[in-house]
Amino acid sequence: YIEAQTRDEKSYIIKSVVDLLRCKAKSIGGAGFIKYDKQSGRWFEVGDQFAREKVGQAFRDLMKQKSRLNYTNDPKAFLYIPSDGN
Repeated sequence: YIEAQTRDEKSYIIKSVVDLLRCKAKSIGGAGFIKYDKQSGRWFEVGDQFAREKVGQAFRDLMKQKSRLNYTNDPKAFLYIPSDGN
């Protein structure tokens, strides 16, 4: 993802990750991407668009954290924490 030069290349990588994770999850009897609904108290599987947005955000967050790691010696600086809490 970091080396992708165009938006289309990044989109292809994100789609490939979503497809791979969905396939792997189905092979073990699980759901690929889920979200908790506070009203119903249940988890549900999300669509491809939402999953791609989350995977893309995770890549961007990791890139930001990696750049911060260059400026710090703190070993916790590279822990992944979603920016929106979801």
